[in-house]
Amino acid sequence: MKVGIIGVGNMGGAILSGIAQEYEVYAFDIAKNKIMDLSKLYTFNITNSEEEVAKKSDYIILAVKPDKVKGVVFKIKDYLDSKKNIISIAAGVSIEEIKNWSDSKCPIIRVMPNTCVLVKKGIFGICFDSSTNDEQKEFVLDLFKKLGRVYEIEEKDFDAFTSLVGCGPAYIFYFIEALIEAGITIGFTKEIAQNFVFDLIEGSLSLAQKSSLPISELKYMVTSPKGATIYALNLLDRRSTKANIIDAVLSAYNRCKELLKS
Repeated sequence: MKVGIIGVGNMGGAILSGIAQEYEVYAFDIAKNKIMDLSKLYTFNITNSEEEVAKKSDYIILAVKPDKVKGVVFKIKDYLDSKKNIISIAAGVSIEEIKNWSDSKCPIIRVMPNTCVLVKKGIFGICFDSSTNDEQKEFVLDLFKKLGRVYEIEEKDFDAFTSLVGCGPAYIFYFIEALIEAGITIGFTKEIAQNFVFDLIEGSLSLAQKSSLPISELKYMVTSPKGATIYALNLLDRRSTKANIIDAVLSAYNRCKELLKS
């Protein structure tokens, strides 16, 4: 099967880098320098237009900004048929919209990735339209499994998935940054504090994944009576830190809803 990618920015380029060795890939981007930079690192076919990608590919990944999707679909519409598939990673653009723009000529698959795809640890939410057959589904799932972990979800849950998982790396990096700055504040160099925090995050995550205990019990394993940890946790609770994190995700969720309406 031949895979096309229209748009090779951060996300499209990361997807290309992860699949170039596995598939025959055709790629296009209006920024020629992006294509040329990637061609020095990976083997794929450089095309001259969106239409050429659609003509030569069985699966067409739209990795352009949401406001560009409609224009791209209009450009490639004449090259679509039931054997081709559009895979859109554009946030806030529904399957129904793309079907209307493409005159329902081919199956539409919607995918929400996160930036961890850059290190092949991506998390993908995937939704198939009703015209996608089993062979096409299997191919798409296998494709994205090469880039991380894949979850098939209903389209109505895409905003929730986006606010929790799509935005999620920013939340984690925000927390990591705070811990590093705390380490600097109490006397470590930036480099040493960063090493400590990276190892701390990696070890804690591994413990959470491998332990049969719930997260709350793992937290209490570190918490001694009258100890430093409980004082720190009490302060976080007094400042409503957990509630603020939940509210942050809800704020992102509500913003996704607003963008969908606009």
